[in-house]
Amino acid sequence: TQFSLSIPTINLLDDPNESRVAMQLREACETVGFFYLEGHSIPQNVLDNVMNASKELFALPMEEKRQLSDPVTSRGYTAFE
Repeated sequence: TQFSLSIPTINLLDDPNESRVAMQLREACETVGFFYLEGHSIPQNVLDNVMNASKELFALPMEEKRQLSDPVTSRGYTAFE
C-alpha cells in the first residue's frame, strides 16, 4: 500500500481571521505533521542563521549531539537509530 500526503502551505496574509489560520495550522499538524508557512515576515537573515545553526548541530560528532539530548522533556537532539 502506498501512502502519500502533500505538505500544506499556509499563508498568514491570505486570511486575516486568526481563528481560521489556527484551525489550518492544527489540521496540518494533526494530519500531516508539517506545513509550509508563508507571509510570516521573518527576515531572510534570521532564516539563514537558523539553517546554519542546524547544519552545525548535525555536523557534530554523535557523542556531542547525545549530550544535548533531554529524554525527559524530548528536547534537544534525538537520535533515530
